[in-house]
Amino acid sequence: MVVFSVTDIKHYAYCPVIIYITHFLGVREEATEYMKYGNEVEENDIVAAAVRMVKAKDILRSIQVSSKLGFSGVVDYLLVTRFNEYIPMEIKWSEVEDKARVDHVLQLAAYSIAIEETFNTVVKLALIHYVRSNGGVFMRIHVTQPLRDRVVGALNEMKRISGGDLRGIRVNRRRCISCNYRAHCPINPRT
Repeated sequence: MVVFSVTDIKHYAYCPVIIYITHFLGVREEATEYMKYGNEVEENDIVAAAVRMVKAKDILRSIQVSSKLGFSGVVDYLLVTRFNEYIPMEIKWSEVEDKARVDHVLQLAAYSIAIEETFNTVVKLALIHYVRSNGGVFMRIHVTQPLRDRVVGALNEMKRISGGDLRGIRVNRRRCISCNYRAHCPINPRT
């Protein structure tokens, strides 16, 4: 059985071909300057704002979670409220317009599923903080059953693609220009 990371699920939502490139071809992503800088962003103020927003009583950082569906990952922050609600939070070094990016939403939904299994709880809300948007913007993600079902559907597709099957794959070619894997892409090489 192929075991995926939550980052794989995020990558699939961005472009399914990334799963083919990483799992079938074995290519690994090199850290970009944005990734390196994103890891250095001062997060204390962001976390403090999130704690106030959801009235968290506890903050867990870099928590490893896994799911019987065959994926695992490390969530940036897990906020626990006084009502024992678990709220995963990711900090993204990117901009956002009026709603959270689909790949980030699917990533948080996957973390929510794994948190539910790991901590025997129900996750209803997740947070994303976009650092580069208007001085920082929080987006609330309501973790619904249809969103959980999208994660399961993505995992089924990812299993097929990781075996080398690209039939029916659609790509958003506007994303190719900023894709770190474009040099290895069999669909839209070197755009």
